[in-house]
Amino acid sequence: MTTGSSVKSVAACFGLAAFAVATVSGLAAGRTLQEILGGAIASLFVCFLIGMVIGVVGDRALREVVSRYTEPGAEAGGSRATNEDAGETPTKGSPA
Repeated sequence: MTTGSSVKSVAACFGLAAFAVATVSGLAAGRTLQEILGGAIASLFVCFLIGMVIGVVGDRALREVVSRYTEPGAEAGGSRATNEDAGETPTKGSPA
């Protein structure tokens, strides 16, 4: 999945969910067809844009985390504290 497709997928899910919620709530409120569709389409566009922003932010955050672990010399657990960092002398058999 490429960057653009994951962002668009998130945006589409937000937009379609908003359309569905607006349609059902309009029907439950007893509004006319024009009011229901007008509100549903407006909410689709607004939530699509919100979903695009959230998708871009999520994609950048995910890429940043992945790049930390794919850099040469990076450990899976992050930086490890050693006995030397704490001011202690290493003992025999310790990893430091």
